Amino acid sequence: MTPLRGPNTGTLTDHLVEEIKYRIAIGVLKVNDFMPSTRAMGDQLGVSFHTIRRAYQELERQGFLAVSGSRQYRVVSRDQAGKTERMETGAAIVQEALRRLVGLGLADEEVRYLLEEQIDEVFRPQTWRFAFAAPYPELVESGVRQLHELLHEPVEGVTFDALRSVREADLLITPFTNLRAVRERLPKTEIQGVLMSIGPEVLQLVAEVLHNEAVTLVTRDPESQAFLASALKLETGFTGQLFGVSLDTITNADWALIETAQLLLYTPACKRRLAHLLSKKRNAMVYQQISRESCDLLLSKAPRHSL
Repeated sequence: MTPLRGPNTGTLTDHLVEEIKYRIAIGVLKVNDFMPSTRAMGDQLGVSFHTIRRAYQELERQGFLAVSGSRQYRVVSRDQAGKTERMETGAAIVQEALRRLVGLGLADEEVRYLLEEQIDEVFRPQTWRFAFAAPYPELVESGVRQLHELLHEPVEGVTFDALRSVREADLLITPFTNLRAVRERLPKTEIQGVLMSIGPEVLQLVAEVLHNEAVTLVTRDPESQAFLASALKLETGFTGQLFGVSLDTITNADWALIETAQLLLYTPACKRRLAHLLSKKRNAMVYQQISRESCDLLLSKAPRHSL
C-alpha cells in the first residue's frame, strides 16, 4: 500500500480506515483478498503495528474486513446502506468540507476549482507502478515484455545495480531465485517472486543432442551467457560441449563457431543478426518464460482496472 493521502486532520487510524475503504470501493482490494499482516503493513507505511491493528479492528466492526481461522484479515462482501442514507451521509461530509474551505478564506471560484480538481483526481482510473528486476539486461527486457503483455500496464525494468530506482513501486517482480537478495535490499517494497524457466521446446532439443555434437549459445550481452548456460544444463542434464558467443564482443573465430554449430541457440536480441544462418541449421530461440502459475498469481494481485 502506498503512503496515506489527504490532509493532516483526524487520527492516523482514521486516515488508514478511510484509505482502505476507498481502495475496496474502487476495486484495488477485492472480496476475499487477504490484507498484509499488521507488522508488514506497518513497515510499509512507517507506522506502528498497533495503529494498523486498530484500523483493521475498526474495519472489522464496520463490516469491511473479517478475521479468518489463521488470524488473517480479509476483505468481505458487505450490504451497502440504502441510497437515501448514503446520500444524506455524503451530503453531510461535503457540507463539512465546504465549510472548512470557506473558513480558510477561499473565494467561491477557488472552492469550485478545488472540488472539480479533486473529483478528477479521485475518479481517474488508478494504475499501479509495476517493476521487474533481474540479474542481466536481456532477462530484464524479456521479463518486461512478458509482463506488459500480461498486465496491459507499463512495467519498469532494472538490473540489480539499479534496484533503488524502483523502491517506490507498488509491486516489484523478480525471479524466485533472486527474491531473497532483492528483499534484503528493499525490505519495505512489496515484492512478488515468479517462476521462470526455458521453454520445453528448447529443452527438448538440448536434451536430444548426441554426445559427439556441440551446442552454441549466442547472446547479445556477455552477462547472459553464464545464467542461460547454467539453466540449460540444470534443466536438461546436458553434459556435452556448450560454446558461448556474445555478439557484443564477437570475433572471426566466434563467427566460425556459429557457422559450424550442430545446434544453434540464440536470444531474441540476436535473431536479426543471425537471420542469414537460421535456415541452414537446427536452431531455437532461448529465453526464460514466466510460468502459467506465476502469471495467474500476478493477475490475482493486480487491481481489476489495470487488466
